[in-house]
Amino acid sequence: MKAILINSLADGGAEKVALTVIEELARRGHQIKLICLEKNQFHDIPKGVQVIYLSNSKGEVNGVRKLFQLFLLAVKLAVLVKKIKIKVIQSHLFRANYVNILSKLMGAGHKSQLINTVSITAKYADSGIAGRINLKLIRHLYPHADCLVVKSKGIFHDINNRFRFNVPTIIITNPLKITYIECQQKELLFKHEFKFQQNRQYIISMARMHPHKCLDVLINAFSIVSMQFEKTDLIIIGDGQEKNRLKDIIDNCNLGNRVFLPGRVKNPYKYLIQSSLFILPSSTEGFPNSLVEAMSCKLPVISTDCMSGPREILAPETDVSIQINNHIEYAPYGVLVPVKNHILLAEAMKKILADKDLSKQYAEKGYERACMFSLDKIIDQYEKILIHEDYGRK
Repeated sequence: MKAILINSLADGGAEKVALTVIEELARRGHQIKLICLEKNQFHDIPKGVQVIYLSNSKGEVNGVRKLFQLFLLAVKLAVLVKKIKIKVIQSHLFRANYVNILSKLMGAGHKSQLINTVSITAKYADSGIAGRINLKLIRHLYPHADCLVVKSKGIFHDINNRFRFNVPTIIITNPLKITYIECQQKELLFKHEFKFQQNRQYIISMARMHPHKCLDVLINAFSIVSMQFEKTDLIIIGDGQEKNRLKDIIDNCNLGNRVFLPGRVKNPYKYLIQSSLFILPSSTEGFPNSLVEAMSCKLPVISTDCMSGPREILAPETDVSIQINNHIEYAPYGVLVPVKNHILLAEAMKKILADKDLSKQYAEKGYERACMFSLDKIIDQYEKILIHEDYGRK
């Protein structure tokens, strides 16, 4: 018996990837349990997949309490492993990774695979006490894993340079369901969801409303763009802890009728297909699903050159360890701008909106690039490590 472990089925890229992996492996005839630390659900559960919840928590507790809960959850997981004879657990996201290893150290006896979705240094190096605790947990727990999976070359270099774990480490990018996305684009957008005006064009972004996503930077950049492009509006899809602060920024910029926050949506692709430009303003990423999904919808894209993911998606022939800090880079498949620089982000947005030929060129090239992350190719790699336990090391 094999299993995938994740914090919850909340709205997020890692959750979407975990569900895609388990759904596709089930479609290939493999029986895999899905285990969640919490009972917090946004995404639909794939048909035929059984979900086991280790707690009834909705994820509303604070970080300190979540830290203490790790050990209780690990005990519950260890009991479950022995009860239903789980041989391998592949965990996604940091807390799930910690619980995976802790249960193993408690004698559960399974093999552990840890999926790392973001740059550890970018996420935790400057995050105060919480960051230091997480770095210690990573340093002491990760060496006990049987395999580490990272989502990008940037994460691979970061984890090796910072920790040098003697554990097989494999790069597997996120899978892109292009056929599914193309079908979802055709779904009607109801009036109560959002109404696109024919005489206006739309910039769009989608992200969890968290400080790392830097949506405030995007709004400040748009406040500059909006003065020149009076028939252009901004849509930000998502929800989270920053929503009220973002609303205040929108009000302070007098953009209440130009910036729209439709919240979390089940089908973002019917929004993307009617938009003109996609923005990823994050300060840190792993392998940003939203960026590649926007490219698959034939949208030109602008992204911050954050660690990691955007550079190797948009400028794959360049050194993934570099980051620009004072200029705009018009890369082969999209535009890169410095992190947290709303002035240069606004300049790049105005350039793409004004230059229709450049916009069309990036839309076409971006789609070609997105197709390189096809579902079947990526699922083959997940099947190799989770089902066959082949880590490429003899």
